[in-house]
Amino acid sequence: MHKYAHQLWSELEEQIRREPTKAVLLALAGGFFLCLLPIGRLTGALVRVTLVLLKPALLILGVIKLLEYSGVTCEPHRDSKFGG
Repeated sequence: MHKYAHQLWSELEEQIRREPTKAVLLALAGGFFLCLLPIGRLTGALVRVTLVLLKPALLILGVIKLLEYSGVTCEPHRDSKFGG
């Protein structure tokens, strides 16, 4: 993984050296659009949604663990009618 990341970084550096004007223009455009985006609000909304979804997920996981500890299983029951 480290080799792959190092190789990608080297290729990026090489491309920047070949076309510095394009790299500077892309960096300026990226910075401009990042300034336009309300990063704080987007992050806050993501945190709020995560916390809202975390409560039911923890409740479901708690119920599952409680059922595991109590010995309740979700396996289908074998009926004597069906040759089990």
